[in-house]
Amino acid sequence: MSDGSSTSEESGANGNSSQTSGEASDIQVIKPNGEQEELNQLQKNSVAMLNYMTMVSQKIENSKSSRIFLEKVYTELINNTGPDKIDKTTQYNLSNMLDIIEDYRMLDVKRERLRYIYDQDKANTIKEALPSPLAVMNIVQSFDWKKMVVSVAYTAVDSITKYANANDALDKQFMLDGWSLDDEEAKNIHKNRKRAFNYMIDIVRNYELPGNLALSEEDIQSFVEYADSDNVHKKMQFFESNKDKYRFFSSYWIELADCYYETEQYSKCIECVDTYESVYAGIFRKDYEYSQFLPKAIVALKNVSSGEEYRKKAEKYAQAMVDNSGEDDWSLRYFAAQTYIDLYAQYKDEAYIKKAYDITLNNVNSLTKKQIELNDKYLNEVEDCKLGDMPDTADDNEKSKYESQKKELDEYNKSMREKRKTECPPLYEPLSLNCELLFSLADKINVGESEKSKIDGILKNEGESIFLTKPISDKFSFTQSDKQDYDASLSKDELALPADILCEGATVTAIIENGDDKKEFNDWKVFKVDRSDNGIDSFKAYLYSDEIKQHTWSKDETVKIIVSYGISELTTELSFKVSDYSDGWLFIPGSVTFEKI
Repeated sequence: MSDGSSTSEESGANGNSSQTSGEASDIQVIKPNGEQEELNQLQKNSVAMLNYMTMVSQKIENSKSSRIFLEKVYTELINNTGPDKIDKTTQYNLSNMLDIIEDYRMLDVKRERLRYIYDQDKANTIKEALPSPLAVMNIVQSFDWKKMVVSVAYTAVDSITKYANANDALDKQFMLDGWSLDDEEAKNIHKNRKRAFNYMIDIVRNYELPGNLALSEEDIQSFVEYADSDNVHKKMQFFESNKDKYRFFSSYWIELADCYYETEQYSKCIECVDTYESVYAGIFRKDYEYSQFLPKAIVALKNVSSGEEYRKKAEKYAQAMVDNSGEDDWSLRYFAAQTYIDLYAQYKDEAYIKKAYDITLNNVNSLTKKQIELNDKYLNEVEDCKLGDMPDTADDNEKSKYESQKKELDEYNKSMREKRKTECPPLYEPLSLNCELLFSLADKINVGESEKSKIDGILKNEGESIFLTKPISDKFSFTQSDKQDYDASLSKDELALPADILCEGATVTAIIENGDDKKEFNDWKVFKVDRSDNGIDSFKAYLYSDEIKQHTWSKDETVKIIVSYGISELTTELSFKVSDYSDGWLFIPGSVTFEKI
């Protein structure tokens, strides 16, 4: 429960914690003559980058899944650093760090595969948190925003941990090997920290800065240790008691805000976010640290604010999530869209629902690229991933690393060829999640025919739907299609279905009925996909169920097959009846045949 008084609640709701913000943001230099002078923006930026890079080096060493963290750091530094925000000394040190990280990045194919698994898992966790795309508008049943926040905060490490527990992943070994840096690699990362120490001295001397503005290595070690702690109370105690040390370090305020969020001290959480905004030096093009915390800030705000106070700040946070998200950050923008939907539900301003629609449309437009890429891979022969040639100048360590990576890729290629034998059409879950919301919003605001035509066009590639699964293609289209009569068959041992009514992740259930008696079988698995040269329309998938094989059939039974896609209110149903049945006798087994109805 929040322990703030009514005064602090009001302060947090308004975001006017001026004393805290002012104390943190007025960074002053003591000149040799005793005069005080505020740092200029370039000086603030250099101090901020110095502390950030020291923290990054420490986090790389502390991380048990170092390469995952390296990928995140590399992407943010190389794509997001504002070149006009740092000096030449900082630029030189940044370049050194990027060179070192580049040497230890994972194989491209592993990086892409990890991102795909992560996106699929994150989309599914969001679906589990949302009973329907417009659930936040339901005034009868309250919506669990905290559950939504947990799903948006789902990380790549969460994803790979979940993957490690999967028993049927063919590429499991490939994905799980080599996440941690070996001793030699960790040693080289540590060398970069020594360079960072020299960099710190240069910055402090060049700008005549007080030494306490640049955090020491020991300060950073303690910061990272507590930031990574699972004990929120220990973490909070450390950060509260070391405020004077870290108050000019913007990341500190996000960590402290998170402590207050987890302990439901929501007013203090919002005050920390306010302070972060005043301290942040703007060294990056987009402030990912800020935007990734904002879903929690929204929940905190909902607990301490209402009316126009909530409206003003929620608008600000929602827009900041959009402004400070990269193309890959679809889940943040999805949360921003849901925030605008919530604002519409409360204040009935049509501008909010339009903003939610625009954000979701842009998400869909961006995410179609991945679906098209997955389709191309599925419809063509499996293409082996290969390493480039080993340099003639490679030393023994480089040769060993090359051979190890080559072996990894060989095993991965083998697993992909094996997977192809049972592979169903791909479905990129982030796209389907956003399509669900887009079509719901389009219906809500009653978009015109030209807008419907535009959406249909976005969801096509070379004139064909980007969804290879027909029921999903029909679901996400404004063009009505004729009802399909699918060619399917059922026998005692297997179920044969058109492959294009299935997709990766689809579930199949059989319900056997005989009068009032019902039995359900949901352990169906694909054991073969026949791929015809005539295209996906002629692909056939064959499934088996161990449970249904144990069933004793009778002549009056009917079977309903239900294919579910994890998409609201979308299933495909097929029905069969027993057309011929005979009991077994002595050593002669009974027989049963089915007719589609």
